[in-house]
Amino acid sequence: NDTNWLVGSWGIVDELATQYLAEKKQSVVVVSSRAYHVSQRSLELVEKYNFTFLPAEQEQVPKVLNAPSNREAIFLTQADLVILLWNGESPGIRRFIDWYAQQGQDFILGFV
Repeated sequence: NDTNWLVGSWGIVDELATQYLAEKKQSVVVVSSRAYHVSQRSLELVEKYNFTFLPAEQEQVPKVLNAPSNREAIFLTQADLVILLWNGESPGIRRFIDWYAQQGQDFILGFV
């Protein structure tokens, strides 16, 4: 399989997506905004399946126009397709949606 999945590191949706991809034997990179911003369950999955953990703040990323953080810049510059799963409430995902739309980037938005 040539697909590499970039998945967030915090919250039930990220945890379930990581678990699902692990069970399907997919290649996963768990991306956090900061080194310590990872849920216990996400960390357990990283360790169990030997996934890469990428704290975005420690990465050198291209300067992307008004990126809210390195995490969003990584998703923008390294993903062929972004799929956002949102409960309609998370302000972090809201910022992500708004910023992607401002950049003219295509993405898939699913409501959970």
